[in-house]
Amino acid sequence: MIDLPSIFQLLLSFFNAKVFLILQITGGVVSFILLIFIVALIQKGGAFTRHMRHLWIAWNKSVLPRRRMRKLWSRIQKAMESGDPSEWREAVLLADRMLDEILWRIGYEGSTMEERLSNIKTMLQFPALEDARRVRKIRNFLVEDPEYPFAREVAERTIEVYKKIFMDIGVTL
Repeated sequence: MIDLPSIFQLLLSFFNAKVFLILQITGGVVSFILLIFIVALIQKGGAFTRHMRHLWIAWNKSVLPRRRMRKLWSRIQKAMESGDPSEWREAVLLADRMLDEILWRIGYEGSTMEERLSNIKTMLQFPALEDARRVRKIRNFLVEDPEYPFAREVAERTIEVYKKIFMDIGVTL
């Protein structure tokens, strides 16, 4: 029967043996190779680089000018209080310009609003993405056909969607 001190003596002799040293060196080399492989996969996938680029853009972008946003929103509300359909049309165009400026200021890339909206990959990045695309179509229709009779109900619903988008983004109106 083997007693406890002899078990410890066997373990100590194993840890002092050359076999254990070879196993340590081999494990270290394999770990280093796996680490290099993991880093290469991360680089090749581009997720880390993309994430760091977004952080850099967000860090360097200016904050939203709250005073300017509130002034624009009050102009939109004033236009909506009017009884003139051309004022409602102007309110929608102004709300669209406001959204475009907000998207640019918070760091979405692109030279036009269409490019900025198309660069948004998921709803997780921008929860109101589909709403923004829908009101953008209305805005484009108004620009393409300036003679179209713009109904008050459509204008009000469109402005409400813009308001919801602004609130989702975190713009205080």
